[in-house]
Amino acid sequence: MKKESHKTLLIYNYRHAPFSIRTRLLNAECTNFATAREIILREDGGNGDLGYPWAALISKNRALVVYYFNLRDGTRHIANTVLEMDR
Repeated sequence: MKKESHKTLLIYNYRHAPFSIRTRLLNAECTNFATAREIILREDGGNGDLGYPWAALISKNRALVVYYFNLRDGTRHIANTVLEMDR
């Protein structure tokens, strides 16, 4: 029987240009932050007033990531990205 390895999905905002929402898939102990690949979900924010991410697993390898976002024209809204993760 194959042992399933657990992961931790870390989602965060980057409040310096380019203003963005980013993620890293960490090991269960979260000890590989420095070496885990950073994934940029989007980097088209208008300014640093963004973030507050929340995620929900929607299948074994997909997560819905929701966050507060703004555009360069000043429009502010709640946005989302579906993230597909390698197992």
